[in-house]
Amino acid sequence: MFSYKRASNIIFNELKNNKIELTGSADPGLFKNEFEKILYKKIHEIRKDFTKIGKDNDYEGILKTLSLAKKEINEFFENVIVNDQDDLIKKNRLELLQMLCKTFDNYLNFSKVESL
Repeated sequence: MFSYKRASNIIFNELKNNKIELTGSADPGLFKNEFEKILYKKIHEIRKDFTKIGKDNDYEGILKTLSLAKKEINEFFENVIVNDQDDLIKKNRLELLQMLCKTFDNYLNFSKVESL
């Protein structure tokens, strides 16, 4: 949940302070390091796993799948500067975070958890 909240706060602040639009679709061709590529791949793995899990109230399965992304998300934040000087790279990294948040939002509404 902490990773989700961190990503959503970055997105919220950028959208509030800058006039950009995010579609939630990052361009892998613009990735500059392995951590972006790894997170992108993990997001797609989560999405694939969710199609197997379904939404049949398998909350334990959903949380387990989401928790498997913790390592990749943490490594992304530790090694990638989202606020890159190149606006195109910055926007693409924001799109990647938007993809992450949308993926999580499809199955659980973390934004409703106030203790984050």
